[in-house]
Amino acid sequence: MAWRCRAFLILQLWRFNLKFPSVSQNRRDYVFCFTGLAVAFAVLFPYRMSLSEFAPVITAVQAKGLPDFLSQGRTRFFVNDAWSFWFNGRSGIRIDTALAPPLSYLGLLLPVVLCFPSRFPLAKQVTGKMGVLGKFLLASAILFLAAHALLFKLHLPSRYTQHSLRIAIALAAAIVITLILDAVFACTDAPWRVCTVKLGSVLALALTGVIGITLVGYPHLVLNTFPWTAYIGGNVPTLYEFFQQQPKDIKIASLVEEANNLPTFSQRSILVGREYAIPYHWGYYRQFRQRMSDLIEAQYSPDLAIVQEFIQKYGIDFWLLPTTPLTVESIANDSWLMQYQPAANQAIAQLKAGKQPVLASLRTDCAVWETPGLMVLEAECILQQSTIFNKAVRNRSYTNKTRLAFGKLR
Repeated sequence: MAWRCRAFLILQLWRFNLKFPSVSQNRRDYVFCFTGLAVAFAVLFPYRMSLSEFAPVITAVQAKGLPDFLSQGRTRFFVNDAWSFWFNGRSGIRIDTALAPPLSYLGLLLPVVLCFPSRFPLAKQVTGKMGVLGKFLLASAILFLAAHALLFKLHLPSRYTQHSLRIAIALAAAIVITLILDAVFACTDAPWRVCTVKLGSVLALALTGVIGITLVGYPHLVLNTFPWTAYIGGNVPTLYEFFQQQPKDIKIASLVEEANNLPTFSQRSILVGREYAIPYHWGYYRQFRQRMSDLIEAQYSPDLAIVQEFIQKYGIDFWLLPTTPLTVESIANDSWLMQYQPAANQAIAQLKAGKQPVLASLRTDCAVWETPGLMVLEAECILQQSTIFNKAVRNRSYTNKTRLAFGKLR
């Protein structure tokens, strides 16, 4: 947004006509431009001077080597479909979002409507003011191309167009609707009375009816929820309450989807989470990938020592697991987990070899909270398990007496 604003301010100094662009001769344009740039500089300078611990920004070469950016990745960017690459997704202008809801398509008719001022008298009042909207879109287009050229120094190219297009097309659609309504209900003798009953007016009136029906009917008949906010709701309140009762400095390890909600609804830290797998700063994502690889290895490891070493390395206090078995499918069918290689494939190989995760054997002894679908293991309980227990679990040869002895050891 900051770059787009600066580009727009600079474009304010230019005048575009049918021949060649020229520099503005209006002093107010220069005052407006340089004042805006000064404010932007003052706000962003302290941030720019601070050294980020997560630098550097990932390069295009690095991104092409990560599965995260490929067609099945968590942050898919490089796709083979040219239409998707340039017009949709993170790499495109996001025309799909700009033209939603369908009523926005009317914005595309604005150039046509403005060409017929005799049919739409109110058009004479807006034609001289459309330059601002054009410069707004031009600034977005310039930065969109710059973001592609400097990938990923200016972050995602779509960030410079998807919101700009949505704003511009929505404004254009509103202008078109207003011009049509003014033409249909042109006031002569009395306000809001149709002036003529010619075919053109009938068609215009019919179009107005369609617009009205769309405005009222679309949110209720097409959308499942209105307004659509994309907010995520928490579905396991007892889990959030459990962690809220724990110390504030705890750390939770988990690969399940629900872990993404814990920082918000429980105000407790997690080691990793799918919604936090943002790979654009390599200093951050390098650490994240290492954590993910270590967590996958530990969660599916048949060796208790590896699990205990992982807990001590990262200071884990609780482990959130699914109540369903840890199977090959739980990894292979999760495209996000499969991004972290070779840890994911190694875990699959161990499961196929019949080596069951040691955590599966500790569910009964170390579980401190459970609900259908999820359970929480206490890390301290896992650390207290003996190496003898580890060997017994791996060999699957311990007896009931051995189990009782381990219970006394704890």
